[in-house]
Amino acid sequence: MIALAGFGIYSQRSPLPATTQAAAQATLHDATVWTVSAALHTANSAATKLGLCTQQATEKSVVASSTTKPTATTPIETAVKHVTLSPHYTYSFETGTPASVRAAFAKAVAVYNQTGVVSLKPGTSNVFSNHITFGTYAKPTPDTSSTIELGEGGPSVVYSRLTHHGVNHAKAEFNTAYQLAVKESVALHEIGHALGLAHSSDRASVMYPMDQGRIALSPADIQTLKQIYAHA
Repeated sequence: MIALAGFGIYSQRSPLPATTQAAAQATLHDATVWTVSAALHTANSAATKLGLCTQQATEKSVVASSTTKPTATTPIETAVKHVTLSPHYTYSFETGTPASVRAAFAKAVAVYNQTGVVSLKPGTSNVFSNHITFGTYAKPTPDTSSTIELGEGGPSVVYSRLTHHGVNHAKAEFNTAYQLAVKESVALHEIGHALGLAHSSDRASVMYPMDQGRIALSPADIQTLKQIYAHA
């Protein structure tokens, strides 16, 4: 089975007062954070012929209101729920990835490694092991939008229906249409998605959908990582 998910993080062009929260939320709900390519459709067709099925999951970004209560744990992406994944990952960069992008992702990788829950090391991708590909894309935001898309990321999991053991070939990318996107807080957010963390309503979490500039995982973020990788 192949399960897919894609997510984005945003920044505000200007502070949003309470009276405009609803408008900002509608804008984010309209944001497209994942596009399935023709190549992926081809891969999905091949998987179906092999007796597997395809499941796609997409979650929209939301702005938490002042009355939203933080959750005890950061939510889990649908694509990795009920799937046993190894906590060991290799990672690589797309060809031509700028040095500034590499440096920001390297800092974020170090933060995740310090948790002791997952291990991310440089390496090449193969069909039998977890891998994250870091890179960039350029997607200008319409002038009518009150938010800017800073990056996107998410898992792509292939797993057995019988054992539920899976392999995650994920991605995490900066939107280099905006130079302000290339920073550690955005890298932490997108790697979080790649590893299986979904958007959180807790502003203390790196998974809050609006960039808060945070460069440390919250206790809730770490607790959810432990939950995802507890059975490996």
